[in-house]
Amino acid sequence: MAGHPAPDDHVFGPNRLDMAYPGVRLVVEYDGGEHRAPDRALRDLDRQAWLSTAG
Repeated sequence: MAGHPAPDDHVFGPNRLDMAYPGVRLVVEYDGGEHRAPDRALRDLDRQAWLSTAG
């Protein structure tokens, strides 16, 4: 990846993050079609709120 280390799964609080570079506090999330279901979308919003609050 052009000289950059590969991202890894990372656990942060109660969340498992898809691709993370914890040293620079960067996270990339990839959400597939299952995230369009109403119950899953609500959980995703709660998770995003938790992550935003945690900084």
